[in-house]
Amino acid sequence: MKRLTLITLLLALTLTSCRFSPRAAAPLPSTPEAASPSPSVPASDASATSAPVAHSLNPVLDQRYSDEPVEDPRQLSLDIYPTSQPNAPVVIFIHGGGWMRGNKSNVDFKPRAFNLKGLIFVSISYRLVPSVDISTQMGDAAASVAWVKGNIAEYGGDPNRIFLMGHSAGAHIVSLLATDATYLEAEGLSLTDIRGVISLDTQAYDINTLLENAPERTSRTYRSVFGDDPQNWKKFSPATYVETGQSIPPFFLVYSGQSSGRRELCELFAQALEEVGISATIQPAAGKSHEEVNADFGAPGEPMSDAAFLWLIEILAGL
Repeated sequence: MKRLTLITLLLALTLTSCRFSPRAAAPLPSTPEAASPSPSVPASDASATSAPVAHSLNPVLDQRYSDEPVEDPRQLSLDIYPTSQPNAPVVIFIHGGGWMRGNKSNVDFKPRAFNLKGLIFVSISYRLVPSVDISTQMGDAAASVAWVKGNIAEYGGDPNRIFLMGHSAGAHIVSLLATDATYLEAEGLSLTDIRGVISLDTQAYDINTLLENAPERTSRTYRSVFGDDPQNWKKFSPATYVETGQSIPPFFLVYSGQSSGRRELCELFAQALEEVGISATIQPAAGKSHEEVNADFGAPGEPMSDAAFLWLIEILAGL
């Protein structure tokens, strides 16, 4: 079958990631016996199994996904990191930066890590606040997914196995994209076009709850993006759209640091998903900072990302 090579390779890992439990979040898993290799290790040496090892191909940079006129075309472009695995699943990554900063180049270990596991990695840029509002950013993200859906087969990808991944503000964007169907529907897609979501360390699952309890400095940051109207906070909160009967994909949720607030917001969102029958897996990264969650994902022997790859095994095995 078309996914056997991916599954055979990843089964060398021995981690287990945990289902959501609101009372006792799972600890970080131990280092696997067969970890992802460092960037300096040749792909041919990467596997502890006899299965063929996927490897990175030459990236395709600055591919436009929208013809909408912008001063810098790279704002509406994406980078494609292909893999040698044929008909590969695809991960679309959306960067963070408080909705106001950042670009698609902030990928660190991720392209190689996903490529070695037989997945294509795509990283997008989008227009930033205050030049545009959050609705426009969501439209940009949806347009990038539509472009990937329609074109990724040309780069060896499977358009029927698309996953979303984001960090910080990008984690909010992918979470909203996978819960509020209106953005994908505007591009002729639906929530069923997304097979799963990896959300790295956002607090914006429920913006009302966040801002009702946030310190002044945090409140100013979020109000500069979402405004002062609680109705807008509700509109842009992924938790708002978690209801029975929605085709919401499974979530893999990571939170950083020792802050009880980050953990509780993550757990509340996971609990809401589970209550309507949507799978939610929490992976704590209590020993990492917000920035390290992004920078370290995919690093050799990194438990957080190894757990995410095992989660992908489970999802892909059922497709």
